[in-house]
Amino acid sequence: MARKPPEAQLIMLVDEMEAHLHPRWQRQIIPGLMGVVLILSKDIQMQLHVATHSPLVMASAEAVFDETRDALHHLELVDKRVTLNRVPFVRYGRSDDWLTSPIFGLGQPRSLPAEHAIESARRLQMQDRPDPAEVRSVDGELRKHLADDDDFWPRWRYFAERDGVDP
Repeated sequence: MARKPPEAQLIMLVDEMEAHLHPRWQRQIIPGLMGVVLILSKDIQMQLHVATHSPLVMASAEAVFDETRDALHHLELVDKRVTLNRVPFVRYGRSDDWLTSPIFGLGQPRSLPAEHAIESARRLQMQDRPDPAEVRSVDGELRKHLADDDDFWPRWRYFAERDGVDP
């Protein structure tokens, strides 16, 4: 209608891409968007800028990320100022590995009480002669906050049995 040729460039900005998306869709959204643009026109040069707090969205980007044309940036608060830093794109694979990557910076892919219980357990495991009462106390916290099949249990059970606490 404007009698102008169609644009050959598309810049798409998406903030909080994961908002209201089922986890299954979070795993498919970036490859899906890239595929749609290619279907619409092979003549369009696209820039896709995505802000996310989702490790699933980041994992989905692994399938289409091309280091020759794509970049990963991380917003950080440094001395009360927000900085935008380009960081290397590393394929972490699993979403829990993304959570504990420098991008998200979590110590554990678990609840905060579970993370604290594991930290306490690890400190005890480093001691030459841990106090059995403290081992029992930490064992109670681990039982309260970890799933029955958590991968920390075998290591802990060996330690607790060795130090006289019935796991």
